[in-house]
Amino acid sequence: MVTEENVDVNREVSEECGVSIALQRYLEERMVKDLTPEDALSLVKDASDPSRSDFLKQLFINILYDDKRLLERELGISDLDRAFSNQSFIERVAEVAVERARLWPNAPLLRISYKTLRRNDAAKLLKGLNFGLIYGAETILFQDTVLAYQVDEACSRLNGHKVNVIGVHYNWLTDDGKASRGIIVDNSWRVKEVEFEEPVDLNVIQILHLPSEDERETHKRLSTFFSSRGIPQINPFDSSCRADDKFTTHELWSNLKDNLNSPAYALIKKGKSIKEALRVLARFSREISDSREKKTVEVYVQPNTGTEGRMVNMFTLNLSKEPNEWTDVTEHLSRILRVDDALVRERRGNVLFKRPSDPRGLFRYISIRINAAWDGSKFVAESGYAQTSRDASIPVASRSRGGDIISLNDAFKNLYYKVHGKYSKLRIQPSFLSKIKKAVEVAAGGLNIGLNKEDYLKMVGIDILLEVDGGDVKPVLLEANPRPAGLASSVSLEKALSMRPKLMISYALFNYIRSIQ
Repeated sequence: MVTEENVDVNREVSEECGVSIALQRYLEERMVKDLTPEDALSLVKDASDPSRSDFLKQLFINILYDDKRLLERELGISDLDRAFSNQSFIERVAEVAVERARLWPNAPLLRISYKTLRRNDAAKLLKGLNFGLIYGAETILFQDTVLAYQVDEACSRLNGHKVNVIGVHYNWLTDDGKASRGIIVDNSWRVKEVEFEEPVDLNVIQILHLPSEDERETHKRLSTFFSSRGIPQINPFDSSCRADDKFTTHELWSNLKDNLNSPAYALIKKGKSIKEALRVLARFSREISDSREKKTVEVYVQPNTGTEGRMVNMFTLNLSKEPNEWTDVTEHLSRILRVDDALVRERRGNVLFKRPSDPRGLFRYISIRINAAWDGSKFVAESGYAQTSRDASIPVASRSRGGDIISLNDAFKNLYYKVHGKYSKLRIQPSFLSKIKKAVEVAAGGLNIGLNKEDYLKMVGIDILLEVDGGDVKPVLLEANPRPAGLASSVSLEKALSMRPKLMISYALFNYIRSIQ
């Protein structure tokens, strides 16, 4: 409920946050206005290099303090002394400026309060349960996820308890697992970063948006930390490992009685010689060749625990040649086996995507991400998005490989498959959405077989391909993601065939969170 007292608190914080926006814009203007294209690239490189980003942060801090009087005149803010007296505020503005430089030129701004949120004011804004989204990568890219989750919480609340969504960088955690800072949504639906006068309790947490380097190790460390403090987790590390390990995922799915549709697969263990690896690959390829009655096979080779399309490539293997003649796949396998096990899977999915504005003949690979969450009694597949490849020359549908994220609604309106050598438009029916929903819910449950409910991976993003077979379109389960990215781009699966997408991530998850109070 929005009271007059709450409005006064929000108005005060809103005015404070304008200072941070002005300072971020000022730093951008100072750094960018005289840069050549080469200098701009160098700035982005420095911001992305941990050994240089601290130097860049200090440079931004020095600029702000050196130009303080100029800023007072230009911004016309009489209370600037108070903002600059908060050293952690200035440091956060500089850190965000580094993030923006790293993602320049398409980097969002972040509203940061320079006043500490007093204990009583925090209690007014954060009534109910606190759901901590623990992250470690760029804050400016994560703020939309906090807002999207809070919107879902409000839509799912009805007469239930309020759940406050708080984005918490792992550096903001206290030794007892509380949040000293956080990204919150106030009662006027504005996202802001605040420093708490008194660290706030976290009643349940989810670990997301970690730096790609050492992502799994960081997840393990954080999960162990929260387990030792008895704080429930949406994605505990041990159950998340089942999804991180693609081979284990496929093994769990293949053992289900529901006959989930997924590609054939094989594992090549790290440490095997390239000769042994090629022997496994050749045997696997012959099995595919025999079942498909083809002399050439298409297979994907990827790291078994990789994410976001990294080091994923497709190869066409001619079985009339000796394996030692497969030069490209040999080199790719060698690179993977230095750092990870290699997963080999047959190519599946024959449905492609084409925008109405795309040139004739330009078709893109497409995968569908569906989010499934535990509601306390069952898994519910509610939302998702699609990823497309940059073009047909890159057989990996991933934004990290130059592709795009699009809504399910846009995806389902622009799908094609080949019939007798020509592309035909695929008309998705409501019954197919039900088929996707059922398959994903079964797959999410399958990942948790044998676990206690409190140890479940309670939210997972499952990637599927679409395949037309004899006039019937089927979902092909590809992999699972225990720290799903792109959540703020998710739309309702139920409304995916309507004219306008409905933004949402999950209502079921908040029903579960309320049930654990």
